[in-house]
Amino acid sequence: MGDTNPTAIPAAPVYAGKESNEGKAPEAGEAGDEGRRSRSKIKDAFQSRLAHVVSHEEATIPLAWQALNTGLVDALIYSKSQIWTGFQTGNMVQFSQNVAQYMLPGVERYPLLTLERALSVISFILGSFVGALGGRRWGDRNRSWLIASSLLQSFALFGAAGILLSRPEDEAPSFTYWPGTIVLVAFSMGMQSIAAQKLVSPAFATTVAFTATLTQIASDPYLFFLTLSPIEKHRAKRQLQQSTALEDGPSSNPPPPKKPTIRTLGRDRRLLGIFALCTGAGVAEMLLQSHAGVRGGLAIAAGFKLVQSLLWLVPSGE
Repeated sequence: MGDTNPTAIPAAPVYAGKESNEGKAPEAGEAGDEGRRSRSKIKDAFQSRLAHVVSHEEATIPLAWQALNTGLVDALIYSKSQIWTGFQTGNMVQFSQNVAQYMLPGVERYPLLTLERALSVISFILGSFVGALGGRRWGDRNRSWLIASSLLQSFALFGAAGILLSRPEDEAPSFTYWPGTIVLVAFSMGMQSIAAQKLVSPAFATTVAFTATLTQIASDPYLFFLTLSPIEKHRAKRQLQQSTALEDGPSSNPPPPKKPTIRTLGRDRRLLGIFALCTGAGVAEMLLQSHAGVRGGLAIAAGFKLVQSLLWLVPSGE
């Protein structure tokens, strides 16, 4: 009976189990290598996209978003302080009036407004200067710099919102905290202005001042051409397909579109910029009439700037 209990019988399944574990080890290693290679490809593709140069022709969405933010921020700040942080032409005119008030005897003077308007112009210039330095260092149209610039602008707006949130909503502007708020907001708008200007967009310009844009819209020869450029582009593409499909001769081909798409494209982009600016101002008024007020509205505008940095990933580059 002792011979019928051999030790080789239980050893077989243990040996087989070892073989199966050894067989799975290389498969797990290969899967890990494949995962690492996949992550490496994604990382390389992302880094390559960050290094792209962005063209203004592909940047309609982020530029329109910047115009919306201009209307939002300027309307919020002006409603509380009567100071422009983006439209610096108005500031320079009003500051000149304030200076003249100090030259005339018996005229009421506004020291806080005079200081804030001067700080707004100086901070806007400083923001443009810093933005230009960054553009020269990393490339004005480089996607990574455009993202970094939007993040810096967002941090400045968050700082200004933090100052306002530390004070009561109904507190009147004073030397205590409003000058610092104006400095941070105007600095952010200056960086936005130079970033958009370096893209050299004929339609959106700086995304801050739109006086020239109004002039260009009024003088556009295709102002009353009642077809939007995307529709016209689709129509031209369809007609081209039809003309290549027909082989009966040139007389059977459909006529080309009446106006080239590129003509209406500039007009449509300018109208989009104006519409975005006015929409931002309308949103600001809604926030002012809500519980958010100026403080919450500026915090929302800072969040919009964070979204702006992500929108720079949308345009195709080269």
